[in-house]
Amino acid sequence: MTLLTAGVVPAPGTTTTLGHIGYGYLYTNFGSQIRYTTPDFNGVKVAFSVNEPYKVSADTAKTPTPRLETEISYATVFSGGSTLQAWASGLYQTATRSSATGVARPGAQNDSLGGAAGVEAGFGGVDLLASGYVGEGLGMISAQDGDLFGSSSTDAAGKERTQWGFLAQATYKLTPDVKLGVNYGQSRQEKSDADKTSVGFSPMKKQEAAVAMVTYNFNKFIQFIGEYSYAQNTWQDDATQHSNSVALGTLFYW
Repeated sequence: MTLLTAGVVPAPGTTTTLGHIGYGYLYTNFGSQIRYTTPDFNGVKVAFSVNEPYKVSADTAKTPTPRLETEISYATVFSGGSTLQAWASGLYQTATRSSATGVARPGAQNDSLGGAAGVEAGFGGVDLLASGYVGEGLGMISAQDGDLFGSSSTDAAGKERTQWGFLAQATYKLTPDVKLGVNYGQSRQEKSDADKTSVGFSPMKKQEAAVAMVTYNFNKFIQFIGEYSYAQNTWQDDATQHSNSVALGTLFYW
């Protein structure tokens, strides 16, 4: 519900607000791909794509093979207007580490492997959504980001960290023109063996955020939005940083 609004304040190095990116799901990254999606089989579709690879680590020297992704999804509309959709997806990529002096595991491979799933149901004026992901070498902000925004998918020893997260959301249409919504999400990563022995450096442990929103359709062309967001980052040494923000805005449709 925050994709077109403000959501969480930006991570360091970014220039835009983030919705819930890094706080329940990862930014997809966009690039060239070859994709095939099956016809609709009673609501079921299966997709497979061969994608432009990304750096798994800041020490990546080569990405010799493409990233592979697949997804199976289901969607249906019941009599009475209730809706249901569900999906499960996965990705895999390998990348070669640099052989430069001082690089951990020079010339070795970093493998990025992840899976995600979710379900959304709508009935009456209520819409409920839950989703989650888990994997290794994924990063904390942008999938396979190569340490972008200080979010390291690998540790000091050059090994992949384990990351996982989830998002839960509920919206309710109070009137034909007024909708209320709340959501909460977390993105987390586990401490690796190298992290446990590291001195003077503490990687991120958890990024969590909650948002409450109200939207009002003034007419079919104009929508007013107000939202409140709370976010907190927690490092592996249990140091924390948090933010509170309020945003007001308008969307115009034509």
